[in-house]
Amino acid sequence: MSSLIAELMLAEGALLNGSWWVARSLRAADGRRWTWLIWACLALAVVGVGLDLAARTSGAPAGGAAVAAATAALDGFFLLVIVARGARSWPARRQLARARRATESGDPGSAAEAYRKAAAHLGSGWKRLPALEAIAGEGRMRLEAGQAQAAAECFATLAARARACGDARTEARALRWSGDAAFELGNRQGAREAYWAAANAGQTLLNRVIVGRALARLGWMEHIAGDPDLAREYFAWAARLDIGETDLRLTGSLMLLASAFRMAEGRLETARPAAEDSIRLSAQAKDHGQEAAARLVLGCVQYLEGLYESGGQMVEAGAADRLPILSRRLGGVLAAGMSFTARRLNRAADAAGFASLAGRLLAGHPILSAVAAHAADPASRPAYEDAHAERLVHPVAADEQATAAV
Repeated sequence: MSSLIAELMLAEGALLNGSWWVARSLRAADGRRWTWLIWACLALAVVGVGLDLAARTSGAPAGGAAVAAATAALDGFFLLVIVARGARSWPARRQLARARRATESGDPGSAAEAYRKAAAHLGSGWKRLPALEAIAGEGRMRLEAGQAQAAAECFATLAARARACGDARTEARALRWSGDAAFELGNRQGAREAYWAAANAGQTLLNRVIVGRALARLGWMEHIAGDPDLAREYFAWAARLDIGETDLRLTGSLMLLASAFRMAEGRLETARPAAEDSIRLSAQAKDHGQEAAARLVLGCVQYLEGLYESGGQMVEAGAADRLPILSRRLGGVLAAGMSFTARRLNRAADAAGFASLAGRLLAGHPILSAVAAHAADPASRPAYEDAHAERLVHPVAADEQATAAV
């Protein structure tokens, strides 16, 4: 009798281990804890052991056997749920592989469509967390493909679903990307609000990296938009977070921003090492897009130092890489500023080349495309955004600005 009771207790313990595995698998798929499953099985096990120990007559372990059977049935039911979820979401594997291939080949439109289909399959399989990642991939690819409005809708959906799942980190990322989409749509105020919401979410999570990335985005946007004082304030706040090696990508981005600031101030002797540090850190983080952007900025610095041939070639090489959308916009505005500077240096061929590059990198933006148009034809009426373009690469004196305006 005691042997049979011990065997039932061991069986119930083994089934509890199965319940833990089932709960762990379900949590990995949709983010919910599913701890109630473990507690339910534990309660059944306690009841079964109590019945086994309380009654010692012939056939008494039947109560424990019934509890073990109930626990096994519960485990089996949820195992079938896992199998069903896997079967319904299986087609997503092919779509995710297709999305990766399209991304690597430089076809963001096809990648976005593949991510959309993958998100639908994962959603039908009740795999909420992988579905969130697929929606994020779709939004980023639509932004890269120039579909800013569709990207904004993806990010809004992502933020709402992440909030429903209790995934605060993904929600913060969605808010930051929403700022990118708003900036791409020409809505600077909307971008500011989204970036600040992302920063506030990072503060709530006590996550310095999330806060730093949002502040870095704010600094880049204001720098491109021509508000250098505000851009430097955001940079200073991000720098005080002392991210260091905690996130090499963010640190590399801040070094790139520092290089851009120093170049705008005419401090080329410090702009160069900052750009070189950004290249090194971005390479360590395997962020090839940011590395290419840093090389573009370094090329601008070299050109301003008088190394016209090598600097111009480095700018062209940096722009030839697949730059992320924000890096493309930064590179385009810098190229426009370099065209004004080259024209001031009486290097007409270089000015035309930089203007052409600006047109390519700023194409499709509702506001910044006017900067490229003015760089290509200085006789055209400049938009208000053009007033600061040369200042991004050269500190323009008041008399020079007045002469340029005439």
